[in-house]
Amino acid sequence: MLSALNIYERPEGQRFWVVRCHGGRYYDHFVEGSLIGISHLDLLGLDETGKNTYNLDIDKLREKLSKAYKKSSYSTTRLTSHINQVSTFIKEINIGDIVMTIGHSEIKIGRIVGNPIINRKKIEVISDPQAGQGEIMFADLRRKVCWGPGVNRDILPYGLLRSLRANQAVFNIDTHWEYVYHLIYPFFRYKDSVYFTTNIKQKQSIDGFSVGQFFKLISELEIITGALEESGINIDYLKNNYNSIVEDYILHNKLSLTAKGQFASEGSAYFKLSKKTIRNLTIFYMLYSAIFGSTKLGWDGVVDLKTREKIYQFLGEKFKQNHVDLLRERLQLGVPEYNTKSLEDDSHDNDNAIEPKVIKI
Repeated sequence: MLSALNIYERPEGQRFWVVRCHGGRYYDHFVEGSLIGISHLDLLGLDETGKNTYNLDIDKLREKLSKAYKKSSYSTTRLTSHINQVSTFIKEINIGDIVMTIGHSEIKIGRIVGNPIINRKKIEVISDPQAGQGEIMFADLRRKVCWGPGVNRDILPYGLLRSLRANQAVFNIDTHWEYVYHLIYPFFRYKDSVYFTTNIKQKQSIDGFSVGQFFKLISELEIITGALEESGINIDYLKNNYNSIVEDYILHNKLSLTAKGQFASEGSAYFKLSKKTIRNLTIFYMLYSAIFGSTKLGWDGVVDLKTREKIYQFLGEKFKQNHVDLLRERLQLGVPEYNTKSLEDDSHDNDNAIEPKVIKI
């Protein structure tokens, strides 16, 4: 059922990384060149590997870098940090992982598709074509990337934004993977849980009543979903016993939905449903989608047309009681609407080809 609704499932083992070079100066080079790179090995003048993977011998690398860094008066601390980052770039980052790079006003999210290579193909960004002013990227250790959506930095969750302040060129953000997915997916799955995202696009002050009412509505949807599943989609049973059903869920702690959010204008609410049956999650998805105007998605094969009409009639009454139209207007509710196909498509995996490119911006 869930597969028919096109809810993306995070692949098992997928990891999450941030790679930037020279404080984000190469953002446009990365994005337009379809790559990431770091300059920690540039001093060694290593031979280009073509499309072949660069194989790391950490002991030999440490010896070579140590000599090169001493000549350049680099500290031992810097040497150790750079070797660790090179090792991470080569050994820990894997094809299929998610990578982010950071620009002045946005972050770009991509999929690692290439193995590590030594490549000095010219990637140049020309910011003033008339004056011929450009900047060439110097970063010999590279990986190919299929870039997906760009996200404005102003809407990043605080926890994720804070993690991006790290000074390294390469670092891991696995602990913030949910935030990354919430940024770009309205619904997604991982293991036995389904996650969903609601964006609050209101730029003015947000009143507490509207936020509370919205959270109450989402909790009611969980109760309605559970009652429909337990009763075999018996809408008359739900209507006739609704108050006692709600009381039973509250008194016996049957609610499993958890929520996180940030409510600065603009803001977002993040929800998670765990340990539910596939049928339960499917019904919830379809009820939740109705908040945003979708009353057709996914019901075929689940309930007949007559029962579907009864469900939406009942749901319409609940929406009216919860002032859903007013909430949509006051909070300017929405969901992420990004094209994420390049993050999910594995057809380009193991493509190590990086070509020279001149980019005019």
